[in-house]
Amino acid sequence: MRIYWHFYKTILFINIFLSIALVLLLGNISFYASMFATVGYLVSVGIVRFFENNTMYLYYNLGYSRFRLQLVAFLLNLSVAIIIYFLVHYLFDEQTFMY
Repeated sequence: MRIYWHFYKTILFINIFLSIALVLLLGNISFYASMFATVGYLVSVGIVRFFENNTMYLYYNLGYSRFRLQLVAFLLNLSVAIIIYFLVHYLFDEQTFMY
């Protein structure tokens, strides 16, 4: 699990800030969880794949495939997005976040 967390940390950092930028462009914070789970994740994986392609040899040498790493990272990201969704929609009033 430690290897998956190491891979997910790089995606998570990019995904958080990219999703915030997308939500600020849209002007509604209630879209944050969906942006975090879909567009932010896909673009983050693409950025990591493009800029850190040589680091994949570390995971290959440890016996992890790119598909397996991305699948576990997606499931982790989906669980974080569900938590964010409940925090935004049920703890806060949606109307207060409309710009």
